[in-house]
Amino acid sequence: MLESSASSNTHCYLLEVGTEELPASFLSTAPEELQEKVQKFLAEAHLLSNKVSLQPEVTIYSTPRRLAIAIHHLPERQPDSLLMLKGPPVSVGLDANGTPTAAAHGFAKKNNISAEQLRPLTIEGTDYLVYEQQQPGRATPELLAEALPELVLSLTGSHFMRWGNTQARFSRPIRWIVSLWNEQHIPVSIEHIQSGTVSYGHRVLAGPSALSIPSASSYAQVLEQHGFVLVDPARRKAAILEALQQAAARLNGESRPDADLLETVTHLVEWPSVVVGHFDERYLELPPAVLSTVMAAHQKYFSIYKTNESSLLPNFLVVSNGKTAVAAETIRAGNERVLRARFEDARFFFEEDRKQTLEARVDALKGITFQKGLGSLYDKTQRLIPLAEAIANDLCRSDSALSAAIIDHAKRAALLSKTDLVTRMVYELTELQGEVGQRYAELDGEPEEVAQAIADHYFPRYSGAPSPTQPVSRALSLADKADTLVAVFSQQDAKLPTGSKDPLGLRRLGVGALVELMDTPLSWHRILEQAYQGLGTLAQCDWPTTQARCDSFLRQRMENALHWVGGLETTPHEIEAVMDAGNPFENLKQFYERLRKLSQLTATESFHKIYPAANRVDRILAGRTQPLDVLDNVDVSLLQHGSEHDLLNVLLAMRSQPPVHWSDPASVDQLLRNMEALSPWVNALFEHVMVNDPDVAVKANRVELLSVVNGYYYQLARFSKLIAPVELAEMATR
Repeated sequence: MLESSASSNTHCYLLEVGTEELPASFLSTAPEELQEKVQKFLAEAHLLSNKVSLQPEVTIYSTPRRLAIAIHHLPERQPDSLLMLKGPPVSVGLDANGTPTAAAHGFAKKNNISAEQLRPLTIEGTDYLVYEQQQPGRATPELLAEALPELVLSLTGSHFMRWGNTQARFSRPIRWIVSLWNEQHIPVSIEHIQSGTVSYGHRVLAGPSALSIPSASSYAQVLEQHGFVLVDPARRKAAILEALQQAAARLNGESRPDADLLETVTHLVEWPSVVVGHFDERYLELPPAVLSTVMAAHQKYFSIYKTNESSLLPNFLVVSNGKTAVAAETIRAGNERVLRARFEDARFFFEEDRKQTLEARVDALKGITFQKGLGSLYDKTQRLIPLAEAIANDLCRSDSALSAAIIDHAKRAALLSKTDLVTRMVYELTELQGEVGQRYAELDGEPEEVAQAIADHYFPRYSGAPSPTQPVSRALSLADKADTLVAVFSQQDAKLPTGSKDPLGLRRLGVGALVELMDTPLSWHRILEQAYQGLGTLAQCDWPTTQARCDSFLRQRMENALHWVGGLETTPHEIEAVMDAGNPFENLKQFYERLRKLSQLTATESFHKIYPAANRVDRILAGRTQPLDVLDNVDVSLLQHGSEHDLLNVLLAMRSQPPVHWSDPASVDQLLRNMEALSPWVNALFEHVMVNDPDVAVKANRVELLSVVNGYYYQLARFSKLIAPVELAEMATR
């Protein structure tokens, strides 16, 4: 048995895999993937404790030169287990005298045991012959040394390689391995590389000398104190963020680091420090978005903003990998020289672009293909103009406070929306599409709403980002998203997202459209149909097929869209219940309000009164519904019991009330009170009559009556899609 100097009954294991410089893109996903794999292995190996306070704690460390797994609170070995092999049924394995048959002997021989070692055991009501043997648990370090190197090699990523004569594939060549159980070395190997207890620190600050790691638990501390390496990426990111803010504050400015850039830089350094650079103020004549994008996209620099302003200071921040006290001037001068050249290029592009207005560039869009078989960007623009106009018209009709001028602005914005894609600036800096268009439109003297819409119609640019709120921006944004979705889904060979691949950004586009529509009373189906009509002969599928494809795709995005909107705690069952009670795409704003009300209702006593009746009706009718208006179709002469007459009278009284208005809380509350009041009458009917009456006419009449009841419940949700109240109560106590 392995011995340890650990004073507690739990232990720590460390596996460090040292490499050549790992790409930031790999390090952005590998730690989370490795964490999941290690947690899964611990569960499958029965190394998790049933005591929460003693659960193994997995930490994944990563730097450009290493991936490390540190697991604390590990047990010394697996628990013992009972091995059970199920053989033939007793009726087959034993004869009338209880003697093992050929079947029993065959099973025993196959498993290298004797037939006399088998015993009968009842399993799911049948008696079988089984073999049971106590299996001692294996030592934990033995299991870890065997499994963890394989987990590291199983990580996924692009551009993996082989090196030397090895068969292993990894993001970069592996150079050393550290494997420690507490203070004890546990031998592991990957190909020809054998593990040890020495690591390596910062390539420059610590030099090539080996760094001894005395114990698994001291790993991070030793590398920080003696190797100039912060192995915890969260600590590195926090240190970088603090240094950026302090450096900006010394210049009376503020740093607003882009999250993606901050993440990337964190994966590029092991010992971060910040150097302040300067550039000529004449470059501030360029749009701030151009300057910040040049700095971030090309050089991984951080901009410095004037406090509480959108304009920039003539400075930038560089995150260096190492101490900068000695080399700061050299680093600063080199980066300033590189940035000067980049800014000169950007200024040239800007000046060349300004020789032509955006409107003059419209015809140039004819030379850029939108999608194969779907025309050019010019063709798309011509489709967007009437579609944006129609949506703007609908917005004006839904809100009398809106000016009719937004219709003309929407048409103008649609005409110019893609023209910045043929500018020199966007050709070189594609990240600036929309933002460059906005700035150039402003310089061309276009209305503010038009310029803003050119930038906004690409929103949201990333998960959870803001969506357009201004009417012109919203009209253009919805038109653009609808045209793209319908164009793609109308093709026989539609380029749909697969796995993590989504080359057209349809997932983000779809979620963005849903988020926008939850704030308007517009009909998404109407918008999609108008977009489809604009395709003309380009559409390869008919409208019902295209609509069904769009609906199916967007239903799958609904949960993400609700997460983006925020402010609503709901469940997948509740979302499905509301979606199935009426097409949500006719009025997504109303859908959101219904879902919000259902989510509130499930936590009340009223839900327990409404649910049983609503659930039972829907299950009997299998989703059949009718509006209150068809109550006149119920034949009173076929009603055989007082409970049927009572239910009909209750429904007639409800029909006389005004229809529910989801924007009016009082109207919604009245609907819920009616549902609660309706349930006892429904229960009474089920108690006294049978829906499936032998008399076909009586049965049909009862189905007609109950379909109206079901339609009333459907105004809120399809209750049969929800979890039963008793199950909800059990879940709440878990």
